Parts: sequence; structure tokens; C-alpha cells
Amino acid sequence: MERTVKTLLVDNQVLLRRSLVNILSRTASIKVLGEVSQGLKAISICRSVKPDVVLVDIELLGPIDGIEMTRRIKSDPSLKDIKVCILSEHKDETRILRALRAGATGYIFKDHAPEDVISAIHSVFSGHALLPPAYLESILPPPGMRLSKEFNVQRLTARQTEILRLVASGLSNTEIEVYLKISHSTLKSHINALLAKLDLRDRAQLVIAAYESQLVFSKS
Repeated sequence: MERTVKTLLVDNQVLLRRSLVNILSRTASIKVLGEVSQGLKAISICRSVKPDVVLVDIELLGPIDGIEMTRRIKSDPSLKDIKVCILSEHKDETRILRALRAGATGYIFKDHAPEDVISAIHSVFSGHALLPPAYLESILPPPGMRLSKEFNVQRLTARQTEILRLVASGLSNTEIEVYLKISHSTLKSHINALLAKLDLRDRAQLVIAAYESQLVFSKS
């Protein structure tokens, strides 16, 4: 039985927020814990009710935007397990990269269909990076220019390197398990080891690390 995903909506557009509440409230697998327009208020709510997923716009009312709100959530030990998905009208590369570096697991555009938003919430809750590899390739910097730090992939075992390549290629956990003929618990252990060795937060950052380390190359 699919677990109900506790979700908090954060957006400065009242009409959009209320529309999403109506849509998501009719989805049995999602429980809306609340909706708010301010980032600081959202963080306070997160501390009180601990949602599984926060769906947040970049543009918010108040002193902090959605990216800074994401950074604060992911840097707080009591909130770091909360998954953040950006829902925004902004499609420029700079904002997408800033969101990923702040700790967002996914980024979806506001012109997507409601069913895509529902799918995004479940995908992010499961720990999957929401950006498709084809789009990620377009926002990565040219060879030789890095987003942040060096990734010491030489520390990885051959199996961990293989799994990192498969994650960056867009395969789901189930697809990787079938391809490598390993159990779910074994794959989870490998991914946790990857995150620890590379000092990363989530699957989205694993994808970036794979591309920056040239373990996966653009098809263009």
C-alpha cells in the first residue's frame, strides 16, 4: 500500500495555492498539511508538523525566497530529512542550479499538468532527482568549469561507480536493481555510501557529481 505523503505548499500566489490544495486534497496518496506564502513561516510550520515534502515557489513574500528557505531547511539537522521540490515559472539555468545546490531534490515548472505535480511529489518523496538527465545536461557548466567542489570519485568502489553512472543516466531504483540483479536494501546501502563518501545530500547532487566528474557525458 502506497504511503500517504504529507505535503506543505509554499507560494505567494493565493489562487495557485488554493487550486493546488483542491487538487492535492482529492488525491488519496497525498495529505496537505497546510499552505503558506512566507518562507520563514513555512520553516516554522516544518518544525511543528514535519512534512515529508515541501512544494515551494522561488518567489515568496517576506525576507527570504524559496531557494534560501530550501537552504535553511536542508542545513537544519531537525529538518534535513524533509524533501524540497521547487515549483516555479522560472526556467533559467541559474535559478535551477541555485535550487539544486541549496538542497532541492526536484524542480518542476508551473505550466506542467496537475498530474505531473502529483507525480513530482511522489518522485521527490522517494528520493529521486526530478530533473531529467537530458535537461540537466543543458544546465551543467562546460568541461573544466565546476559548480562547487571537487568530487573524489577515486574513493568509490567499482560497484559504487557503476551505480553512480546508472543514477546519473536517469534509471529508477527499481530499474537499477533489476539491471544489476541486487536487492532494494543492497542498492540503498550503496547509495547511502555514495552520499557519505562524496559528502552529498541527495540523488540530485549525485547526478551533478557524476556529470562534473565526467563519469557520464552529454549526448550532444
